[in-house]
Amino acid sequence: MKARFRFYPLMLAPLILMLGFIWAMGGTLNMYDVNFAQGPASGNQRYGYLIGDVWSQGGWYNVTYSTLYFPTRISPNPVPGMSWLLDTVMAPNAGAVMTTMAAFELLIGISILTGAFTKISLLGAPLMNLGIILAAGHTNPGILRVNLLMLGSALTLLIYRRQNAWGLDPWLAKKLKNVPILSRVAATRAEKSPTQSPA
Repeated sequence: MKARFRFYPLMLAPLILMLGFIWAMGGTLNMYDVNFAQGPASGNQRYGYLIGDVWSQGGWYNVTYSTLYFPTRISPNPVPGMSWLLDTVMAPNAGAVMTTMAAFELLIGISILTGAFTKISLLGAPLMNLGIILAAGHTNPGILRVNLLMLGSALTLLIYRRQNAWGLDPWLAKKLKNVPILSRVAATRAEKSPTQSPA
């Protein structure tokens, strides 16, 4: 059976567009903020402080009116081993780490929006959300809430796509059938030929 180019159902369009746009927007803004807003040196310094101090060690902050979203004190990261990882590995290389994350965010957004290689993007998106939750979820309920919502949305689309393909994946699976790794990433269950029953 030939691979068919099929669009996602209309009922999933808002979820796909929202999730893809959020990832693409986040990647674009983070890439700009780290490398172009005030230059890469400043970006490395600012994000080094954010990762190594705020996310890892917490601390007291000068806030006139403390709220759940603007607390006077942020507690140290409660995840075992995460403070060491943030402080020792990520903070000294903050510019490179954040640039890499921004690139992955942008690629995930483009993949979801176009329906290209969605198997890997819908697996990678929840892993990135989980990493952000473990690194910074304790600092602000908004970070925790948004990433949990995005994680659940990606898992929903991943489960759905096992039965139905959308966007470019069916076409890519056909075109890349001679490239095993790429064809597997783009493959869909809908493309498998049904087993013929004996006459």
